[in-house]
Amino acid sequence: MARLPEPEEREFLEAMGVRLKLTRVARDLSQQELAEAAELSRVFIGAVERGRHGVNVIVLRRLARALGVRMGELIVEDGERAEALFRDGS
Repeated sequence: MARLPEPEEREFLEAMGVRLKLTRVARDLSQQELAEAAELSRVFIGAVERGRHGVNVIVLRRLARALGVRMGELIVEDGERAEALFRDGS
């Protein structure tokens, strides 16, 4: 059985989800449009954007390609927080 993420890991997932959402919105894509382009489900995209789901490297690659960005642009640095990303819009 998988263990629950530590608080620091939850913060990381939330910040990464915000980064994904901001990138998607900046490209004027709906969750459904991104899901279709990345061959994923809209429910999964929503869960990732809320920080409820992590992604593996293959899914990260699909998302980056669908958004037209480098994979690294979707990854947050240690210590980045979701609130700061929303506030800054970056």
